[in-house]
Amino acid sequence: MSINLYVNTEPQSIAKAIVQGTTQPQAPIPVREFVQGAEQTINLYLIDPDGSYDSRSGTGGVGVKVSIAARNAQPTQGTFTLTDGTATTSAIAYNASAATVEAALNALNSNTGPSGDLVDVVKKGDGCYIVTYRTVGAVATLSGTSVDLSPESSIVGAESIAGDATTREQQVIELTAQPLIFQDTWTQITNGWSATLSANNTRIVQALGGADSIQAYIEVKIDDVVLAQQDVTIYASASNVFAAAAAQVPSALTTSDIGVSVQPYQVYPPGWAQYEDSVYTSSNKLSVTAGTRTMVTIDGLGANTNKTYLPSGVSDFWDATNSEITPENIGDSYDVRFDFVADPGQTTESVLVELDIGDGNPSIVIVSTNAAFPESQAQPMSVNFSIFSLATFVSNGGKIYVTPTSNFDFWDFSVFIKRDFSPSA
Repeated sequence: MSINLYVNTEPQSIAKAIVQGTTQPQAPIPVREFVQGAEQTINLYLIDPDGSYDSRSGTGGVGVKVSIAARNAQPTQGTFTLTDGTATTSAIAYNASAATVEAALNALNSNTGPSGDLVDVVKKGDGCYIVTYRTVGAVATLSGTSVDLSPESSIVGAESIAGDATTREQQVIELTAQPLIFQDTWTQITNGWSATLSANNTRIVQALGGADSIQAYIEVKIDDVVLAQQDVTIYASASNVFAAAAAQVPSALTTSDIGVSVQPYQVYPPGWAQYEDSVYTSSNKLSVTAGTRTMVTIDGLGANTNKTYLPSGVSDFWDATNSEITPENIGDSYDVRFDFVADPGQTTESVLVELDIGDGNPSIVIVSTNAAFPESQAQPMSVNFSIFSLATFVSNGGKIYVTPTSNFDFWDFSVFIKRDFSPSA
């Protein structure tokens, strides 16, 4: 039996993009579980917020990729090599220190380093290395190859700071476990596409490692843009699925349960604030060229800024100095509305809006949505999304970025932030 997967192309957040269908395009639903060794046929449809089919849905020439992967998955054993395109390092352990990677790279090309330039390496966490060249100039991007990494993994090099006559090159090397399930070959059907997702592979077996189940996420990409990303469970067998369902059914109360003192679960009260920018206005617009990812700045000095109704004990939800959302506690949840006015200059253009909670090395985008402009004139826009805060978000804050498809003018930025829930008391 096939599963119909409907993706709202303009959701509040990519975590809520998989919806009931054309009659309920705004109602998120969970994705059913996958079972090791089984195959599942998926019929994929793209729909607009009003429930009509997106113009791309089911058409040829559209890049459709669906993957299921473990979050933040890195290899747990094995080795890899790095190359500058002309010379290759000796094997490097999956968990090598920064000093080990640095020594391996600097040994290349008769100890002159990659591309003939020595480097400094900093480890930014499991499977992530920052490589900075010691002299200025452009160099080839490093790449890598797995020798025997497990789970099966990819080594990707990317340029974070381009080198030139006055700038030292900086690159990021990341070791990432390959998706547990991946499908990029889809057959056109009426208003959509169809393909089979197979959980019958060694990556699933390795990831389970004898456990009854693992938590992963399913991701839908259209032309390499993430439209949906939602948690999903992979079970070792169908019996584990039934056991998990049964465990959620509460047992009957006995007389010994009567009179048990239950302490209420305390939460911080909800509250909200509105922050408006006073710099970019209709008489002083922010011009952004096509394809340029630009951070939104909001100084909080606009006339409509209102912090009267912040929760008790909270001074701000927005850092006006660094222009970022500042969640209070781990476990908080928030509703956010980002408002702006933009002039695309021509029809059928759009702007990608992202919320990034990374520290820049690397970026960590948790919200990514496209705002479409059907007319070639200045238009007010609102982008809504719901988010929660864990340790990384609380530590780094969240910055808003815009990337237009053509040359845009932006102004009248504002952000509304409402805390719905906090587990701290």
